[in-house]
Amino acid sequence: MIADLRQHLAGVVAMLSFKEDWRAHFDVSERGLWRSFLAAVWGVPFFALVLIIQSKLVLALAEDPAQARTAGLGYAVTLYAVMWLYFPLVARLFTGAFGLRDSLAPWIVVHNWTLLFLLMVHTVIGLPLLAGLVSAEAHYSTTSFYFLLVVFAHCRAAIGALDAPWSLAIGGACLALILWLMAQLGLAYMLSGSAVQA
Repeated sequence: MIADLRQHLAGVVAMLSFKEDWRAHFDVSERGLWRSFLAAVWGVPFFALVLIIQSKLVLALAEDPAQARTAGLGYAVTLYAVMWLYFPLVARLFTGAFGLRDSLAPWIVVHNWTLLFLLMVHTVIGLPLLAGLVSAEAHYSTTSFYFLLVVFAHCRAAIGALDAPWSLAIGGACLALILWLMAQLGLAYMLSGSAVQA
């Protein structure tokens, strides 16, 4: 499993680096499709750390920390499940609507491993805050960089995985991101009042 993890993360890095052979790192067969959801298992500790980091940030930036709401267990579990389950549905609808069914499995596979990579990056960015090495304000200033990385990574994955013009692929990536943000914010307001970007 470690070798599989390293192979796919190397594929994500190669994809983001515009290396021509990046697709060779991904198994887009039916078996590879189901195995790509192992990324959700690997992602649990990183997601937990991101929630801890986000909670610390919320408390540090709140005018009244006693009134600040941080992520509870119910919110965390629900958000993590939605994070991994919403995209296959969106991807299926999008590829079906535009006649790209053959691209469905590759898109999901690349997306799943890219999502794990982004969770890892988000964790690394937040560790200095968690360790008390930077202020909440300094950490918050890095979120714009992370958001740009998220958009770039999702667009790059869609362009590489979908057998479609780049403009259509970017449209699919942006649609999936917008729906994810809407779902995340909806859950945040209903369950805890905070949100996590991934």
